[in-house]
Amino acid sequence: MCGDEPENKNSTDAMTDEYRKALMKSHNEFRNTHAGGVIRWANPSNMRQIIWDYTLEKMAKRTALHCPKIDPKEFECRKTPEFPVIGQTYGVISNPRPDDPIPLQEVLKDWIKTRKDAEDDEKITVYELIDSYHDGPWAPAVRMMWGETTRMGCGYIKCWRFFDKTKEIVNTFVLACNYAPGDEEKKKIYEKGDACSGCPSDTQCKSKSIYPKLCAAAGDPEDDSVNPPPGPTPAPKPTDKTEPGPITDPHPTDKTDPNTSPGPKPDPTADPTDPTVTIPTKPASSSDALLFSFITLSCCLLHFAWVYILRWYLPPMVIWKWLIVLKILVKSSFTQKIDWCSKELECEFEGGKQVKNVLCGNEPVVKENYTNLMTDEYKKFLLKQHNDYRNTLAKGNVFKWTGPSNMRQFTWDFTLEKMATRSAFRCTTDPDEYECRKTPDHPVVGQNYDGATNPRPEDPPPIEESVKSWMKSRDEADLDPDTIIFVLVNEYKPGLWSPAIRMMWADTYRMGCGYVSCVRFNPRVKWYTIVVLACNYAPGEEEKKSVYTRGAACSECPQGTGCNASSIYPELCALPGDPTNDDLQPTTTIPPPPVPPPPVPPTPSLTYALFQKHWIQHLLLYISLSCLYLCD
Repeated sequence: MCGDEPENKNSTDAMTDEYRKALMKSHNEFRNTHAGGVIRWANPSNMRQIIWDYTLEKMAKRTALHCPKIDPKEFECRKTPEFPVIGQTYGVISNPRPDDPIPLQEVLKDWIKTRKDAEDDEKITVYELIDSYHDGPWAPAVRMMWGETTRMGCGYIKCWRFFDKTKEIVNTFVLACNYAPGDEEKKKIYEKGDACSGCPSDTQCKSKSIYPKLCAAAGDPEDDSVNPPPGPTPAPKPTDKTEPGPITDPHPTDKTDPNTSPGPKPDPTADPTDPTVTIPTKPASSSDALLFSFITLSCCLLHFAWVYILRWYLPPMVIWKWLIVLKILVKSSFTQKIDWCSKELECEFEGGKQVKNVLCGNEPVVKENYTNLMTDEYKKFLLKQHNDYRNTLAKGNVFKWTGPSNMRQFTWDFTLEKMATRSAFRCTTDPDEYECRKTPDHPVVGQNYDGATNPRPEDPPPIEESVKSWMKSRDEADLDPDTIIFVLVNEYKPGLWSPAIRMMWADTYRMGCGYVSCVRFNPRVKWYTIVVLACNYAPGEEEKKSVYTRGAACSECPQGTGCNASSIYPELCALPGDPTNDDLQPTTTIPPPPVPPPPVPPTPSLTYALFQKHWIQHLLLYISLSCLYLCD
């Protein structure tokens, strides 16, 4: 910053208020996503919110004016009175084509992707790097996730240069971003722990902020606004430029932003706001809570009236049947809430990494070019394909695989579907091996995942091809010289055959799938389409446990289940309410109550006479009084 601002006649300042806003928003979204436990790094507990700093911008602009130099100045001094250490990341793109993404966006994506260099490095683990940072190809991403950084400012310069030999003019865009306080060797990148649990003094996470996982000072904005530049009159906002879209992490292996999701924002894939166990019923709203309170108060008043007044005028008839039926009807209208962000529903992976549940967080926003393809017809198709395969296996008709004696029938589960949809909306061809899919009923949930790129119209539907490929994966066990199918059935070990094993795991009886299509852009191949199918299974497969018990079909069905000769899957162990056709939902049959013996005629009395005369009014009263059961 010493001396006059350098001149570069072949350059122009490309920075605008819109770009400042986009840069700051992209950094804070990345940090908020990281703090939410979505990235394969330990969760930070002290991640600060970043705000714009015009002094840092001025410094960065001077750096960028070295354009068209590809590398930054190694010995540049960026100290300020407040921050003795300032980090900087520098990126260059030359000759971008008109149909390419904005260069600023591409540079940011490259910086974010550099964290993969740390994950793939064989000499150091991510956990070691977090506790004691040292420079490397991952530095750009580390500067974006440095926990103590609170300020940033960037310079964005466009310059051109003429080459005599080629007679070409080369356009170059340079983006330089400064961060304060900056990264330092051998210091911690951040403190590990739950988001917001280690916020510095005078900072806290703001629930109303669009970055609720970041520690913010009292004056930090709760939206994506940029503080105005210093001076008597703020710089006018240009009106001839459109605001660049949000710059998201291009690496789909880590579900992007908890506010975008992997799921059809159906909850989906981050969490439907407190999704419920009984899905398809909707979560209870505030109006439901008020209604429930009103019913409870009314029931207590009726209970008082019954105990002290009415029971002396009403004959002791069989009221309890009404009470039980009414209790079921009333309570079934209020769905049970689940805290998907609780410790009980987190998963711990190797190395002690704690990962939040896939349904934790706000419902993610479905991107513009992403589509949820799942329909009831596809659900029925998937359920039938799985049950047909299991029924065929139970008959002993799968070559080289002995028939099972305890194979359960699958039914559809909407919670598993919601999880799978979130997984699928990451729109990658590979699954996320660190995804947490635990539920209150099933601590282990298995998943099959398949992605098809640019399927042709004349090809079979991707959903059919995916299921076929999962079934065929069982052949890998036969082809592996170190694997014996008989031993594999008795003691399962993961391998290329795992997709088929999940489809034939005997104890599994619930499944739910997500099926999505994503249109994405790559500078090399232009626009392309990815179609993803993800299916979750509960209970899921577990290493060193038996896939199933060998024997005659239905000979060892679990307690409470049995084979139904009238079912289209007669070899599968089913619960009494499981459908006998390809319906999605079990049929709930409530046995009729026993017929009571004929009552003994009461002795004629004034009370009985009044009851006979006004029996309709009393009948209505019986129904109302059934609510008193809730007060007990």
